[in-house]
Amino acid sequence: MESSAETRHEHHAHRQLGRDILKYIPSVLLPRLTGLITVPIVTHLFPPEVYGAYALVLANVAVLNSATLTGMGSSLLRFLPERESDAEAESHLLSTLFVMATSICVVTSLVGATVVLLASKHFNVLYARLMLVGFGLYAVTGMFNLLAQVLRSGRRAGMYSTIQLVSGYGGLAFGLLLVLVFRVGIVGLLYGSILAAVLGTGLGWRTAMAGRQVRFKRFSPAVLRYIIGYAFFVSIGNAAYWLLSYSDRWLLEFFHGPQVVGLYSVGYDLTGRTTMLFVSTFALALQPLSITTWEQAGREATERFLSASTRIYLLVMLPATVGLAVLAAPLVRTLASPAYLRAASVVPFVAFAMLLFGLLDIAGRGLTLSKRPDIEARNFFIAGITNVASNLLLIPRFGMVGAAFSTLLGYLVLFALHVISSRDFATWRFPWLSFTRIASACGVMAVLLLALEPHLAHWNKLAHLGAIVSAGAATYLVLIIGLREITLAQLREMVFRTPPATAARERA
Repeated sequence: MESSAETRHEHHAHRQLGRDILKYIPSVLLPRLTGLITVPIVTHLFPPEVYGAYALVLANVAVLNSATLTGMGSSLLRFLPERESDAEAESHLLSTLFVMATSICVVTSLVGATVVLLASKHFNVLYARLMLVGFGLYAVTGMFNLLAQVLRSGRRAGMYSTIQLVSGYGGLAFGLLLVLVFRVGIVGLLYGSILAAVLGTGLGWRTAMAGRQVRFKRFSPAVLRYIIGYAFFVSIGNAAYWLLSYSDRWLLEFFHGPQVVGLYSVGYDLTGRTTMLFVSTFALALQPLSITTWEQAGREATERFLSASTRIYLLVMLPATVGLAVLAAPLVRTLASPAYLRAASVVPFVAFAMLLFGLLDIAGRGLTLSKRPDIEARNFFIAGITNVASNLLLIPRFGMVGAAFSTLLGYLVLFALHVISSRDFATWRFPWLSFTRIASACGVMAVLLLALEPHLAHWNKLAHLGAIVSAGAATYLVLIIGLREITLAQLREMVFRTPPATAARERA
């Protein structure tokens, strides 16, 4: 029988998950909205082939960061909380990580820039120019993200959100200033992101390092040896993840050229940036709370916490995914120029892939909690190879639709591998009853949207999309309450943070 202490801890964890999601919303929602703002502007300023070159550079920067630096950030997030009460140990860990990260950034940027310069005749001129600036973006965003992990580890959600906003909106403002006023071309968006990342790092440094000493002389080979295995496997896993995410761009460029890359990237970005608003917010809140529950209450309590968290995730993400799939054409028509309308064909595949991405993070949490990044890396590698093989098979014939299907297939394989692999560490109990109710509500909502959409086709594009989204959201909310998957009392709890015991009694 679970103890009263365990029960109190679980109630606190569930309540804190909701509160932390709300805290992190500004840090995820507002910066990612800049991406949705940027797409209409950029697609009206630049043709698909120019946007395609820009998208390839961003993909390369993401892969470089994941392969070389995310292991450092994950190590910091995993091991820094264990040293909070020991200032000396904190200092050695932070100093070691920042010295290593700086060294990696400098060496990788110099080597990469040299390779691009020596092989420039083999690259598109615009792509080569953008990639040289991309190495600078890689270095500054790498350090920015490491600092952000320090703030996140200490649950300094306010400053974390602030620097994310500075980075997101500052990058947009600086970039558009350079593009529209100084006429530097699409490279101005990269320069703008670099300036904003530097500004955000400077702004957050004092808060993140308050009372902590980060010095070169405090670099510790012993600490490095302790974390290098963990960081290595995390980096390998993340590199495989980005291979899973971005191999399609490279292969589309090879088989169909930069114009198709531009079309595909717009559809992918609009969908990814929309769905990741909640996926990222949820992950930011879930990860530290799952570690705390694991350390303080044990495996069984953690498994119950993960099951309850899955239900919360599905309540929000499943209707969002279904809605995006149904409204793909109006979404692209509203947010992109007419030259990009074909991008709507990839939206449903990407939407369900992003749903799986968030779900597999919950399902495989036992691997992270048990410090088994080697298994995570293996799973990502298998899924990445599956994705690349599928891309090679489908992209030559089906183009960007084949790439989108391959993305969904890769995430499905990764999801299955994580579920199977994590059973020995923390069993994931899927809330089937809740899923049935939520899926039923989503099905009715989808039918309504499909029936309503043609009747509003004569409306203004933005009003058209807004009306359909509002109707879908209202329908889903009514259905989910009618099916008693969530009660009005629980809804009040989520919005006004009513004590969970009250909501539990009302539901009973």
